[in-house]
Amino acid sequence: MKRILSLLLVLVCFAALLAGCGVTKTDGTTSVDTTAVDTASGTAAETTVAATTVAAADPATVYVTIADKSGAAVLKYAEINVTDLDADGKLTIFEALKAAHATCPNGGANGFVAEEGQYGLSMVKLWGEENGGSFGYYVNEASAWSLLDEVHEGDRLVAFSYTDTTGFTDRLAYFAPITAKVNASETVTLTLTALIPDASWNNVPTPVAGAKIFVNGADSGLTTDADGKVTLTLTAGVNEITATSETIILVPPFAFVTVE
Repeated sequence: MKRILSLLLVLVCFAALLAGCGVTKTDGTTSVDTTAVDTASGTAAETTVAATTVAAADPATVYVTIADKSGAAVLKYAEINVTDLDADGKLTIFEALKAAHATCPNGGANGFVAEEGQYGLSMVKLWGEENGGSFGYYVNEASAWSLLDEVHEGDRLVAFSYTDTTGFTDRLAYFAPITAKVNASETVTLTLTALIPDASWNNVPTPVAGAKIFVNGADSGLTTDADGKVTLTLTAGVNEITATSETIILVPPFAFVTVE
């Protein structure tokens, strides 16, 4: 009799294993049924484990600026539609730069390349330039940790090739405000700031004094004051403002002021 009961118990266990299978439900999730045997009563106790899928992130507009190794901006605050290429539920710097290179004349989307290295995913080509792997990138005027950091709707992304590939002294610079609208009778005041590392290599927002201001590519004859400020009288339409410094290598900053 004991042998018969043992045989029955083995058969019940075998049947339980066969019963464990995945069932796809109408809501798109997957249920996995596993059957366990209650050794005390000899009955089967069923449990269900639900496995959910990750939905792809919605596309978002990110404003992208790219500067090449000569220090020239090849993309200026461009509205880039970023999509979730790997459908992992988030948008990343990598995906934003990949999308931004769609119009790159130096290889199109292939003008941007990143590879896994000792420190994770690293940029090896930007706007068709390899530059010895000397690149930097910032999101919303702050250092990013990885190309896999997330970006969101309305974020500002700046990527650049270092012009100083020895000391890496290129500094991110930015105007505030970046965009503005004024009437024809009004002036506009902009403040130029650069991120300067302190003794502990923490980036400190610092006013850029004495920077030359260019409007629509022409030298305005104006420079920023000790607080990094400059006041401009501009012509009708959209005016593109940038700046250079004789004391700091600036990643090109841009502001766009519309005079109505």
